[in-house]
Amino acid sequence: MTVHTRFRFPTLALACIAIVGLMEGCGGAAQFLYQNESTPAIRRDTLAGGTARTTLQNPQDSINGVVKLAPVEMLGLREATIEVPSGLTAPPFDKPRTLMVPPGFKARVHAYDLGHPNDIVLRNDGTIFFSDMENGRVMALGPDGTKTTIADGLSSPFGLDLHEGVLYYCDENRVFRFDFSTPTTVTGTATMLTDRITDGGYNYTRTIRWMPADRKIYISVTSTTNNTPEDDLSSAVVLRMNDKKGDLPVTAIRGVRNTIAMAVHPETGEMWAIDNGTDYMSLDSPPEELNILKPNKHYGWPKLYSQNLVDPDRTEDKPPTSGLTTPVAEFQAHLEITDMAFYTGTAFGSDWRNAVLMTSYGERKISGTTEGCKVMRLRANNDGTGAVQSDIVTGFREADGAIWARPVGIAISNDGNTFYVTDDVNGVIYAFSK
Repeated sequence: MTVHTRFRFPTLALACIAIVGLMEGCGGAAQFLYQNESTPAIRRDTLAGGTARTTLQNPQDSINGVVKLAPVEMLGLREATIEVPSGLTAPPFDKPRTLMVPPGFKARVHAYDLGHPNDIVLRNDGTIFFSDMENGRVMALGPDGTKTTIADGLSSPFGLDLHEGVLYYCDENRVFRFDFSTPTTVTGTATMLTDRITDGGYNYTRTIRWMPADRKIYISVTSTTNNTPEDDLSSAVVLRMNDKKGDLPVTAIRGVRNTIAMAVHPETGEMWAIDNGTDYMSLDSPPEELNILKPNKHYGWPKLYSQNLVDPDRTEDKPPTSGLTTPVAEFQAHLEITDMAFYTGTAFGSDWRNAVLMTSYGERKISGTTEGCKVMRLRANNDGTGAVQSDIVTGFREADGAIWARPVGIAISNDGNTFYVTDDVNGVIYAFSK
């Protein structure tokens, strides 16, 4: 994720808006989703005094017309008090906390005192593995609550994955595999597969996923810049490598600025990913993008965004020469999607089957307010068409808008009864079940 304090304020002009949908906000209050008629400005804004506030936009964007987001599906979220272990009394849990969840769902703190948990994966025996970027470690959390350090002394570790009983993890420059002594222990042997991942910069997360279709490891290497071309062509890419020590990662996919969330579709076997767009273009552009990642394709960044629209700051850049493709669905700008997982269970109902659950970390951009900070659901056809988005967990804000928690990673239990969400602000993992 990107955390920055510098801002670039573009020249602003009044925009004409049209209401296209209604959805729950992070604090449970109703919010409108707007589509701009003359620019690609799409934003969600609060209802004030029965009328919508006029949206301010960058007039440079007017050349690009209207961008369409995935339609919003209302789930009628209800307030639920978070169940908290008796030993957890530190702020913000020194008072009752509530979240907005779908009807019939419950929320609880599954574990606490975890440092700053980020990415998360679950093993069949119920053991949870999570990364802790700030403390440079990968941890195991046993079904009985026992915490074990798998690896430490790492440089900004983020991505984790489990495949055939092997744990894969990566930090800024290296990729490791961890072979367990037995299928249910947390002891074992770590092997560094490569240390050839380029340094980070403006963005620095590394996401790792096992791709069954070609039995390769995919590593997302985020951009070192906001919206300028990379000097090092091994950034803003997805690499592919064998599960073999000393294997050199090969660039498979280009033009992805800040792809953190990645997951393999349970039926098609294709890699789905969310790319978080350029900061500071405008309040509402560019949208976050859902891409289906395919080798030798270029997804447009830094010159292009959305349906190959030109970034107003990059009009002089040369366009990609080959493999150019477009996203299959788009979402509100600046959500900062940090993880995604496909739901394959039955406990939540048929309309959840093969839906994508996504965490939005949220970021402060031009407006000075944080967009996102919630958990979302996306239903779509197997090829990504027909996408419909919903909020499924909101309420991580105080009444005054201040954020008291941030969702980062998400994982789903094998029985489909529970999904888990990490919170790197409060050092906890939440569990949501029906």
